[in-house]
Amino acid sequence: MDRTGKIVVGVSFVLLAVWMWWMNHSYSASRAAAGSNGPLSTPLANAQSGISAVPLASSTQRVPPAASEQRMILENPEYIFTVTSHGGGVKEIALKGYPEAIPCGPNKRFISTNLAALNRSGFAPAFALDKGLDEDGAYDLTRTGTGVRAEKVTTSGLRIVKEFTLGSNHQFVVTARIQNIATQAVALPVQSWEIGTATPMNSHDVADMMGVMWFDGNKSRDTIGWVSVPGFLCVPTKPLQEMDAKANGRVVWGAIHNQFFAMVTVPDSMATNITAHNISMPPPPAEQIAEDPQAVRLPMGVRTLMHFASTNLAPGQGVERKFQVYAGPKRYFTLQRLEPKLDEVMGFASIFPGATFFAKLLLLCLNGLNNLGLGYGWCIVVLTALIKAVFWPLTAMSTRSAKRMAEMQPQLNALKEKYKDNPTKQQQKMMEFMREKKINPAVGCLPMLIQIPVFFGLFTMLRSAIELRGASFLWMCDLSSPDTLFVIPYLHLPFNLMPVFYIITIMWQSHLTPMSPQMDPAQQKMMRYMPLMFVMVIYNYSCGLALYWTLQNLLTILQTKLTKSAPTPTPVTVAAPVKRR
Repeated sequence: MDRTGKIVVGVSFVLLAVWMWWMNHSYSASRAAAGSNGPLSTPLANAQSGISAVPLASSTQRVPPAASEQRMILENPEYIFTVTSHGGGVKEIALKGYPEAIPCGPNKRFISTNLAALNRSGFAPAFALDKGLDEDGAYDLTRTGTGVRAEKVTTSGLRIVKEFTLGSNHQFVVTARIQNIATQAVALPVQSWEIGTATPMNSHDVADMMGVMWFDGNKSRDTIGWVSVPGFLCVPTKPLQEMDAKANGRVVWGAIHNQFFAMVTVPDSMATNITAHNISMPPPPAEQIAEDPQAVRLPMGVRTLMHFASTNLAPGQGVERKFQVYAGPKRYFTLQRLEPKLDEVMGFASIFPGATFFAKLLLLCLNGLNNLGLGYGWCIVVLTALIKAVFWPLTAMSTRSAKRMAEMQPQLNALKEKYKDNPTKQQQKMMEFMREKKINPAVGCLPMLIQIPVFFGLFTMLRSAIELRGASFLWMCDLSSPDTLFVIPYLHLPFNLMPVFYIITIMWQSHLTPMSPQMDPAQQKMMRYMPLMFVMVIYNYSCGLALYWTLQNLLTILQTKLTKSAPTPTPVTVAAPVKRR
């Protein structure tokens, strides 16, 4: 590496450390200012006409029940399922077989023995009614033959019954009925059902992949605005505080999710809307922060509600809703069998055509290699080699084209000098020269354009593949997380080794790749050091992704050396036929 390269790499490391410190500082400050448990307003639809009904009072504040809390636990091979009398809903769902955190790296001694859970420490139990429709929210719980029933009778004459029944494959069913047992009709306002709070996976989860998703029957929409970082590449942004889907009565399902787990609620009839709100969660105690500086100081959650239109209920009349719920790991091959299109919660969608297809294909290949007996680290190695083999001819063509252009640089420089006072003619003569020598500058861009859908497909797959969670390779004890070896003292910044290898290989590769002779020296230097920008992106991502990029760089370096050492084939010029007289 030349002197300039060493300076650039050194400055980049300093900027990275400063950026990470500033990110953590700004993140804590912004969350302290933005966190709120305030009420969430929801639009009210018009009630049905034709019935003289007494309007029910609604409240924007949740009043805690005066009665002591009662809990009932349901359990099967997949769940430990807790129902509470405070709100008559699901307090939390602990997932058997999935630890809250992977015991790994310098934070290993701070990791709890809890199971991963959905809606843990949430704002309210899932399937509680919002806006005071059930008054103080104190329910009576009773066991049934297949589950738990929560029941309440309000002073306004409503009888509310919810039944929770566990199924298989991480699914359960909630049946809820609201019945008017009064002697006169009542105007039932919009029913806003809590569908859970998206929460971080553990005390070290910065929740940058936590969000809310909904599906309208044609397209899924994901809102990840509750991120911990102040912005992309140090550009400050304001974290999203509220989300209103404005779904126009077409919510087929709604979901809360974090990086590896999701809770998807499918009502038996489409909801009118889905809304979410950023809330503060209980912070870790001061003694934990003092002992574990990497713990997230101001954890946030995303409270999410599903809304159904208002209606009038005659005496004895009721409205019943049934919710089919998936609550478990984001495993594509499980979710793809569930309708309607629950696999959309994987987040494989991309703005680049074909990226979603390649994400699914590459995940299939990754699991296929694992089924052959390879560990997931070796699966990434083999998958990288296979991808490189597929694109080898295109990359070789690009390298040969760049090599040939480098060989013709003296002639191109001579043309530049000769026509330096006439840029139009200079460009024309250079194009004529390249046509004559059969050089096509566009060939160098072709492999990059073709690989973009594959790159983004692999990126989205590796960042959310739960198969990598807890998978080890060499010194990396969890391929789904950064490979932190130690925390830099006083700065409290993690030192991740795999991104360092990525920097070394990408800089090596950029110095081996011939630059276009049409670029001026300043542009060439900028292109050589531009890959360092990606360090900001991958530094705190999964080391499985950094492993793939590093191996890809090494294979590209090997191919570049082989291609450059091979003799350049001389274009064969076919002589024009001699005309006979």
